[in-house]
Order: sequence, then structure tokens, then C-alpha cells
Amino acid sequence: AEALMMEVGVQSVDGRTPKEAIKEASETPSGETPSLAAIATIHEFGTKASGGRIPERSYLRSTAAEHGRSWVRGLARVVQEYGSGDVSRAAQRLLAIGIQARNQVQAKIRSNIPPELSDTVKAQRTRRGIEPVALIATGQLIGSIRAEADTPEGRKDLGGYNRGGA
Repeated sequence: AEALMMEVGVQSVDGRTPKEAIKEASETPSGETPSLAAIATIHEFGTKASGGRIPERSYLRSTAAEHGRSWVRGLARVVQEYGSGDVSRAAQRLLAIGIQARNQVQAKIRSNIPPELSDTVKAQRTRRGIEPVALIATGQLIGSIRAEADTPEGRKDLGGYNRGGA
């Protein structure tokens, strides 16, 4: 996420570097339920916690590495269209890039990023009627991947969960 933010020119987030903002969003005081940002960061980077290890399963950085260049090319077109006064077309293209990126990140999550779940966890999830995919237990993470953009008509929020393919 940090590299993509830097590549598209995000220098600060509320006065913090992208790295500082990501770290702050992932911190949870001891004893509290982790925030969605903390859970997302833990899965993205992995961690050692509570005597066990949660392995890295990158869904943001890996998707950005695979598709980021096309996102940046699209954003360059948005800037050109906006600069030439074609604000409506720029807004439409920006929304399309957001939808494409959302779908690609969600597809990565659904792809069952290695390492695979243990046989025990797979069996537990299957018994509970949950798809045995590493990053899908409650659907909260995949559902939080959203596409939204500010347009001349106002903020467009195209929501999170997309059951379709990339």
C-alpha cells in the first residue's frame, strides 16, 4: 500500500508519511478488539502474536505489483482529461479505475493466497459452512475493499463486496 501511495504521488496522509499512517491505523491498544485496519495490516504483512504466527498473505501489495502500472496509466489519463476540461469523462474514468482495482484486490483475496490453511482450520470452516479460503472467514475484510471517488456530482461510493470475477 505504501509503495502504491508513493507511486501515485501521495506524500502525506493527514500530515504523516504513508508508512506512518499505515502503522498508526494498524495499532490497537492491548486488550481491545483489533480494528479492521489492524486485521488487514496483520494479514498483509504477517505477525507473531499470542505464541503463534500469522503468515504474510499480501493481497494489497501483490495486487498493486501486478496491476499498479495499469492503474497509474489510467490515473494519468484522468489527469489529462481533467486538465483539458473534460471533468465528466475524467470522473467516469476515475470510477472505472476504482472499480477495476477493487475487483482485482477482491479476486486476489478469493484466490486463497498461500500458505494454505491447516487441515484443521479447513475442516472447522467447512463444518461451519464457511468457504475454506485463507482471508475469508467472516467476509468483513473482502467487503471492506471499496471503490469511491469524488465527482462533480458528489461522492460516488460503489460499495465493497463484488461476487463476480476480476
